[in-house]
Amino acid sequence: MNILVTGSSGFAGRHLTKHLNSKSHTVLTPEIDLLNATETEVVISKHKFDAVIHLAAMAEVGTSIISPAKILRNNIFAQLNLLEALRRRNSKARVLIICSADEYGGGKGESYAGQSLRGFKSSPGFFGTSIFFVLRIKYYPVEAF
Repeated sequence: MNILVTGSSGFAGRHLTKHLNSKSHTVLTPEIDLLNATETEVVISKHKFDAVIHLAAMAEVGTSIISPAKILRNNIFAQLNLLEALRRRNSKARVLIICSADEYGGGKGESYAGQSLRGFKSSPGFFGTSIFFVLRIKYYPVEAF
């Protein structure tokens, strides 16, 4: 399989890439600025992917308090650029978007299924909010964009 892995330089991305390579998959791990829609489009247009695994998100709670716009911009708009580039190319790739454990709530039995921001108590500021919106985006098929 030809697989695009975003965020491949991060902790999970390094391990995933190593694993996929060991299984003889062709893995592309570009240093790409997903906030740059043109750059994202160029990378997507040059390759035919069977799968896209999106790990490129900011998970630093501290940053979300100091610079909430940075977290929102990266975690929402970068993903939209990726999905939009795939849609424009009529990609048939399966897309797996990896988020954070915070998507499952604040540990008090609350979950995203309730669609409430109350579930993000363990993650103050805009990090939890960005995950809330990213989850809403990821449940739409690529065709919706």
